Amino acid sequence: MNIKELIRKSYEDLLSLKVNWFNGLMLVLIVFILSGIATPFIGVPVGLLGGGYILKRYEEKNNN
Repeated sequence: MNIKELIRKSYEDLLSLKVNWFNGLMLVLIVFILSGIATPFIGVPVGLLGGGYILKRYEEKNNN
């Protein structure tokens, strides 16, 4: 899996997330942490994509 495929998969995961308090809070937390480490211009998109990916994997793990 190359970077382009990983970004596309993360974007699809972000779009397919269920909207609830836990997912929203986790996305905000991940974005703030990554924005603090990197610049906000890099941290926000990476945080959203990474958060979507992490939350989707967490959801799949709990459903199985």
